[in-house]
Amino acid sequence: MSPSVAGIVPLGIGNACDVPLSGLSAVPRVGAAIMNWFKPLNLVRIRQQTVDFKTVEVEVPVSTFGVIQPFSEKQLEILPEGQRAWRWSMVHSTPDLVLEPGEIIAFGQQKHRVMGQNDYTDEGFVQYRVVNDYDIRAGGRVST
Repeated sequence: MSPSVAGIVPLGIGNACDVPLSGLSAVPRVGAAIMNWFKPLNLVRIRQQTVDFKTVEVEVPVSTFGVIQPFSEKQLEILPEGQRAWRWSMVHSTPDLVLEPGEIIAFGQQKHRVMGQNDYTDEGFVQYRVVNDYDIRAGGRVST
């Protein structure tokens, strides 16, 4: 049956070789959708400075949009056995939050150390892996 006779346009099957690879990404663009998931996020960046020959902690407030999510059981199973009992979380935020591994941040009245990051700025967000910071001054306890 001809498309002009029935008024139906036939569906064509595209060939994969006709799809350019330049526009493809490993992660879908979720920037618009993720902003509905994000909420205002207030963190404190803790930096150490030397003042009068003493090391002091300086707290710098940081405001951004994001969400904090605890690690799933599967993510914890991947960690080395000794680290599974630690409190791990992921901080998903807008790309304006720039943290470096080893940096200390505070949220939820607890200090956390940035252990790693995934840069998804092309998709509209960044992801940081953080763990409760170990405080030797607290007798080896996790900071509170």
